[in-house]
Amino acid sequence: MTSFVPGESARERLEALSDRSMPGSRRSLVGEWVLRASRGSTGRANSVWAAGDPGMAVNEALDRTELWYQEQGLVPIFQLFGSEVGSLDAELAKRNYRRKSGAIVMTGPIDSIRAESDPYRLNPRPTRCWTEPPPMFADLVADADRLSEITETGLPQQCVIVSDVEGAPLGAAMSTLDQEWLGLFAMVTVPAARRQGVASFVINELVRRGIDAGASQVWLQVAPDNEGAISLYQRLGMTEAHRYDYRISTDKLA
Repeated sequence: MTSFVPGESARERLEALSDRSMPGSRRSLVGEWVLRASRGSTGRANSVWAAGDPGMAVNEALDRTELWYQEQGLVPIFQLFGSEVGSLDAELAKRNYRRKSGAIVMTGPIDSIRAESDPYRLNPRPTRCWTEPPPMFADLVADADRLSEITETGLPQQCVIVSDVEGAPLGAAMSTLDQEWLGLFAMVTVPAARRQGVASFVINELVRRGIDAGASQVWLQVAPDNEGAISLYQRLGMTEAHRYDYRISTDKLA
């Protein structure tokens, strides 16, 4: 996995955090492009991080990339940040790669995360585990492949599940710890428990443990159309750092 580089920009560091948190189970390089593949569920673990110079003409690099993904049994996907919305984006458009919305990356200092959690119905003793989520968490996420890709990282992970007074799960989330950065993932609240403080309670639990482990910054990714989640994260003191999109090949697998 790519490590942090002294002098890199804030966005480049967040790109590296994203890659380290969901690296994919199979990886290859075309110059400085990082090719990632897994079970095909998430964009990050199954896309090209065009992190720099491919070391050859773009068309040749694209040919090699497409061949590699064909060998993996996956359709090529490119994760595009601002600096790549230029010649590479134009070449991908020529090859009929369709654009798809990616995510907003949000960050905040961990000691600024403050949330008012409604304790009503909440069990003050949330379930937690390291590295491998319990079956209850898998049931909440309801996507085994996505959960598998989230847990492929070698970074320390923790899971928190909040239950009601009768023990029924209300919501959950996972975190990864990468140096001073705490990443939040797979946040889910059951429909009947939404807008009752469950999500903020879960985040507070993960943040508290992150502080104990030495984290000073929080980061996460959220879909641009998830207005409710974005509003919550803003109330918690997080701000938008940048966005990215995807370009996905429209060619069918051979």
